[in-house]
Amino acid sequence: ERIRDRWQVELATWTPPTFSTVGPEAASTVPGAAPATPTGADEGAAELDAADSAETGQDDPSQETLDAEHARLLGESVEARREALDDARRRLESIGEVNLGAIEEHEELGERFRFLNEQRDDLERTVNSLREAIARINRTSRRRFRETFDAVNERFQQNFPRLFEGGKASLSLAEAEDVLEAGIEIMAQPPGKRLQNVTLLSGGEKTLTACALLVSLFQVHPSPFFLLDEVDAALDDANVGRLNEIIREMGAESQFLLITHNKATIETADQLYGVTMEEKGVSKIVGVELRDDVSA
Repeated sequence: ERIRDRWQVELATWTPPTFSTVGPEAASTVPGAAPATPTGADEGAAELDAADSAETGQDDPSQETLDAEHARLLGESVEARREALDDARRRLESIGEVNLGAIEEHEELGERFRFLNEQRDDLERTVNSLREAIARINRTSRRRFRETFDAVNERFQQNFPRLFEGGKASLSLAEAEDVLEAGIEIMAQPPGKRLQNVTLLSGGEKTLTACALLVSLFQVHPSPFFLLDEVDAALDDANVGRLNEIIREMGAESQFLLITHNKATIETADQLYGVTMEEKGVSKIVGVELRDDVSA
């Protein structure tokens, strides 16, 4: 039954095959040869053929090769053929089960592989495009930063002596491979002092130096609106007057909103807005419009 199911052969009607190169008579002349039994000869040869084909990678061996192998098996003893049969079975079992859906799986995996390759190529193109864009942005940023830095430095060198009534100051970049990552050093020399870093100045001098730098930035990149919160708190009246003079000049093109408690700064304003408390616990906003023309 096993032979019938596996090889589609009826043992009752089966006869040994004949070969064109070596026949049964030739096989019987081999010393030590035993009569060929139907089961051992046919089944062993078939399994050996399958095992040899699997090992050598040949799906359809030539008829001459099969005939020669069959003749060789017919010339062996029963024990040798059984041993060869067992060896063939072991080799077939070592191959494992045959996956009948391997072709479909291969096609599916091939399609998946193609899709992933396309996605990878698309990502690589996107990454390269982003790198090129970043490189262009960095080049433009370096150029514009250098231009802006030079313009602010020039304005700073003009505003500092004006606010201090003398002295000099400058901006410089700290040493770095990339100007976009470099630090900025502020060197200031008020009248009567030596040139030094701004961190070594007094509180009032630091404030006035910062105001000079802030005004320089405003002048390089003007805006329609500026908000200054208590910038004059650490300045004396003389320094506040010089700062307010520059602010009034810039006020011709931009609008300034100053939060201050300094009377000199309040006097330069066109409009005043304050908070008062006429009743305890109740705040009230008061607005006053100042005009240069008293008759108005």
